[in-house]
Amino acid sequence: MPPHNIVLGHLRIAASIQSKLPADAHGHYLADQIRQLYPELGPTFYLDLWPFSDPMLIVTDPDVIAQFCAPDRLLPKHPGVKTFMYPITGGYDLNCLDGETWRFWRKLFNPSFSVAHITSLIPVIVDEVAVFRRDLIERAHDGRMFALEDHTLRLAIDVIGRVAL
Repeated sequence: MPPHNIVLGHLRIAASIQSKLPADAHGHYLADQIRQLYPELGPTFYLDLWPFSDPMLIVTDPDVIAQFCAPDRLLPKHPGVKTFMYPITGGYDLNCLDGETWRFWRKLFNPSFSVAHITSLIPVIVDEVAVFRRDLIERAHDGRMFALEDHTLRLAIDVIGRVAL
């Protein structure tokens, strides 16, 4: 693990890195930045951000991550995932389910995520992106500032709506 302080854990390191990132940077950048700062760390390392979170095992190598995701391993999910989704789904969603129940429902959804199926949806996605592009061109010609997030959110909802329905 990176250098550890008995009282502050890795909070100083995290604060130092966070101060150099844009204010709205996602927390997931932290792991990569720590790996860049301490290249001698292996593909896994512990990160202690107590009292803000539980200690974490950070995994940065795809081959190691694949070991966690192997079909023969049904590791339980972190309780934080369940507390986030539970109020919305009551625990009956792929994020909250574990074990054989999760395996059963995931197998039902697998065909929807096959390469052939996703490839068949490309024309529909391109149609929605074309609408998004026209909107951006129109706004660019207008010359005024606008919130890009509103437009990208509409694009995401339109694509999901067309693909799912």
